[in-house]
Formats: sequence, C-alpha cells, structure tokens
Amino acid sequence: MISHEQDLMAQVGLIERLELPEQARVLEAGCGTGPHLRQLAQVRPKWRLTGVDLCCAALSSGCMMAALQKSGIDFLQLDLYKLPYADGSFDFVYTRDVLDHLTDPEQALHELRRVLAPGGTLLLFEQREPSA
Repeated sequence: MISHEQDLMAQVGLIERLELPEQARVLEAGCGTGPHLRQLAQVRPKWRLTGVDLCCAALSSGCMMAALQKSGIDFLQLDLYKLPYADGSFDFVYTRDVLDHLTDPEQALHELRRVLAPGGTLLLFEQREPSA
C-alpha cells in the first residue's frame, strides 16, 4: 500500500510528463485544498493553474497555502455541472477521486469535455477499493 504522499507525487510526476504548452491552461475539478496544484506550481511555474471545488473551507485553506508559496493559483468555488468558462478554455483538465461523489458524473464529464481545448488532455484519477 502506498502512502497518500507517494500517491500525490506519482500523480504529479505523471502530469509533469504530459506534453502540454509551456503556458498551459490547467483546471483541476474538485481540487479540495489543492495539493496537486501547489506541487505543479513549483515545477511548472508558467502554467496557468485553476482549481475549482464546492467546499468553501477546503478552498480557503488551499488559497492560504498557495498565497504563502506565491504560486498564483486561482481557487474558485464552482459547480462542476455549470462551469463559467468558454468552450475550449483549458489545455488540460483533471480530477482526483471526484466522480464517486457526484450525483451525475456523466453530466460533469460532459462539462469538463466542453471546457477542454481541442486536442487537450482530460485525465481522471479514480481509486477503487479491491473487492473482497
């Protein structure tokens, strides 16, 4: 079993290796406190990072930690079903363990695809407990 920190670093490492524009527009949907975004801001400082979540407390914590790092990440409280972005706004969109928490994951995925730029990358990190 790997630790949460090892999982975080493995996922960030995978994202780092994606072939994205130097100033990629990145959206993490369901970012919580934004640990992935803060790590990405350190290794890819030219990427324009946005994190959205419904949980105001998590976003506030993420904003404070990001401000301490001077990372420039935008944290916004938004509904994944109705994102206020134009079609094709992001080069890379990803989620981490979000789909299980949604009442209509298909609608959310449709919305994430809508804001993804043509030729962009959509990545879903989802974990499942092994069946007994």
